[in-house]
Amino acid sequence: MARQQNQGGGSKWFYVTLGVVILVGVGWLFTAGRSGGEADELPPLAVAQTAGIVADPNSGTSIGPDDAVVTIYDFSDYLCPHCREFNSMVGKLLRRNYAVPGGPLRWVSFEFPLGDGSFPATVASLCAEEQGKYWEMHDMIFARVESWATETNPTRAFVDLAKDIGLDTGDFKSCLDKRENTRRILSAKQFGVDLGVTGTPTVFINGQAVPRTNQFYSYQGLEQVIQQEAAAAAAAPAGE
Repeated sequence: MARQQNQGGGSKWFYVTLGVVILVGVGWLFTAGRSGGEADELPPLAVAQTAGIVADPNSGTSIGPDDAVVTIYDFSDYLCPHCREFNSMVGKLLRRNYAVPGGPLRWVSFEFPLGDGSFPATVASLCAEEQGKYWEMHDMIFARVESWATETNPTRAFVDLAKDIGLDTGDFKSCLDKRENTRRILSAKQFGVDLGVTGTPTVFINGQAVPRTNQFYSYQGLEQVIQQEAAAAAAAPAGE
């Protein structure tokens, strides 16, 4: 009887140990599977990296004809709530209605991150540009700010956005990791600083800063300026 009890106890501990090993193995596989598919978090931009940055007026991303009679510069930060409202409504509609082939508007978006938290989003938008989908990512980052703004690893959220807009996620992750567009982002911001930009959103129309008022930051206000400039250009004698 004693021998049978010992055998039963040994068998019990064998199965307990086996169960623990299985659970540990499953947990390891689950963790490995998750970590293998995640993008690393982009670290904050180091202050030392800003040395030697030169303002570049060509560092923005444009939509609309190059010879449009109206050029709008938009300096925005992805964590700025007013930028989100402006770009998601007014900006989007103006670009859709006027920054079209043969249209009167050329819209240029300049990245102007106000802090470290916004920097990964600017990198993500320019990585999407490499695959021809800057504006799709630009709009998604603003629309789904809650999905990445509070994440400890926001890059993972950007990869999800990349999937949603049909990007090659392998190339997108590689671009995020290399951060080769860092200098371009800083050049865009320096260009804004040189123009006198101190906050976001800041809009320029044909080189002139537009006061941040309800009238001029409304769709109707900006549309009126576009139409006036277009009418003036059409009425001007040929060659002027």
